[in-house]
Amino acid sequence: MVTRSANRRRYLDPASRNLVLIDRTAPYITDPTLIQSTDRLDSRDTATLANRFADGGTTSIDRYAAASNVSRTVAFIDESYFVVADEITDGLTHDIALPWRGRGTRTIRRADPNLAEVTWVSPSGVELDLAATSSDALTTTAIQGAYAPAWGVEESIEGIEISTRATETRVLTVLAPRSAGQTSGQLFASAGGRAASLTRSEGAIEDWIVSAPAGQSVTIGPMVTDARLAIVRVSQGVIQAFAVFSGQTLHYGGEMVFEASQPLTLSGTLDGAALLVTLSPDTTQNSPQLRLGRLPGIDLTKTYEARLEGRVLHGPEFQQSVTGLLFLGLASPGSLEVLPAGAGVTSTTGTTGTTASASTTVGSQNGTGSGSGGSGCQMREGDEQGTGWLWLVLGALGLALRPQALRRRRRRS
Repeated sequence: MVTRSANRRRYLDPASRNLVLIDRTAPYITDPTLIQSTDRLDSRDTATLANRFADGGTTSIDRYAAASNVSRTVAFIDESYFVVADEITDGLTHDIALPWRGRGTRTIRRADPNLAEVTWVSPSGVELDLAATSSDALTTTAIQGAYAPAWGVEESIEGIEISTRATETRVLTVLAPRSAGQTSGQLFASAGGRAASLTRSEGAIEDWIVSAPAGQSVTIGPMVTDARLAIVRVSQGVIQAFAVFSGQTLHYGGEMVFEASQPLTLSGTLDGAALLVTLSPDTTQNSPQLRLGRLPGIDLTKTYEARLEGRVLHGPEFQQSVTGLLFLGLASPGSLEVLPAGAGVTSTTGTTGTTASASTTVGSQNGTGSGSGGSGCQMREGDEQGTGWLWLVLGALGLALRPQALRRRRRRS
């Protein structure tokens, strides 16, 4: 198809991909030692608790075109929308651009230096909202492209390019699909140091999303973190869930959420008096220490027990005090459950989106596993209903999201 197409040159041009461009190009990587895949996170339920708040991972490439390093973290939040955190570092100033393309009619709704907002409407009426911000001033430009949805079939597509000029920068992008007529979430950009931040609001639910420079603590509104990417979900100011990709510290509203002895990747969902945390296999090799703060619903005047992959933690492995919960030597990844001692806790939340309106969660389920609400775009069930053009938009730096990753995965029960 590409060989015979009149658009062959366009298809082969790196600028025609949804890739980070450094001085208008992206490299063909032939040395696998330059590529690191880290921060793998696969949130999952246990028999008694639910945690589906964040899935994702990071791809980092050294000597990426003229830049020293380019990394991209992709997170799938509450099985509802995507967050893409790009970080570009070098000692010299470069033209940095991020093209994004979607199928259907494109409308640039906002093109401010601190926030770009774009919507695509597919022929079937499914909509895709994009919002992007950066640690540097942005320029938003309309671009054109071509796409082959099937053999022998081509179509023109409309995109945008988000660009800046810097030596090092972070760009934070949110991609949220929705059904025709479904209300979109509101997004606000915040500045703080060299960080990029977005707040996504939908009904009573607020998601605070921050991308910080590696190892540098930043304060954005109520959040303090040093993570490559951190997300905190609150409902009426109360924490419901959180996720961190490569971070040692996360505070919210003046209270510690967690602190660790080394950068960790994890997600957690609060469920009444219990908590379920998923630990990434990429950050537990050195048996780190993890301290959780006084989280909502966790009554530290009562006795709690902790289980890592079903194994009860004893003695020095798990310590409780009035200031929080301490885990020593977490030697393996997986599900970390914290629940009242002797309590037979059964999840009452299902997905973390059940506290929001039905329009908040795409294809959500309730605690019994049957469909709930979910006027979402059903992007797991058909190409034209979202999967096809989400695929187009999410091709990125070698981090491949398989089609089955956009469908509901089998959860442990």
